[in-house]
Amino acid sequence: MSRIANLQRQHQEIISILEKIGNFKNLTDVSQNSSTLSLNIGFLSGKIMSHLQSEDKFLYPSLVNHQDHSIRATSTRFNKEMGDLAEQFVSFKTKYMVAKNIKDSPEEFLQESSKIFKAIRKRINAEEKELYPLLED
Repeated sequence: MSRIANLQRQHQEIISILEKIGNFKNLTDVSQNSSTLSLNIGFLSGKIMSHLQSEDKFLYPSLVNHQDHSIRATSTRFNKEMGDLAEQFVSFKTKYMVAKNIKDSPEEFLQESSKIFKAIRKRINAEEKELYPLLED
């Protein structure tokens, strides 16, 4: 399996977990399923951290000196943008891997999860549509 195919598989796994969490859309569902939600946030965290390690250790370092200017510029931009998203996700994960925090503040959880999940999806879409096609042989 190519490096890009592995990263694309990880994207699909991340999207799948986002969808599971996103199935809980109202305050009652969120409060009543806070343990399930926090467990899925833990799974999501594992997938995202593994994905980021793959990118940080293998993908982006190999692209920083790529001969193609477009690949270098796109990968540099994506790498810089990811730092902020990673920090935002770590903050979200730290807060909501605790079921009580979800149960006690379901409205806040829904607002924050919507915001961070939208940013994660945007990032995945950008990599899939802008960066990865540049890397295909």
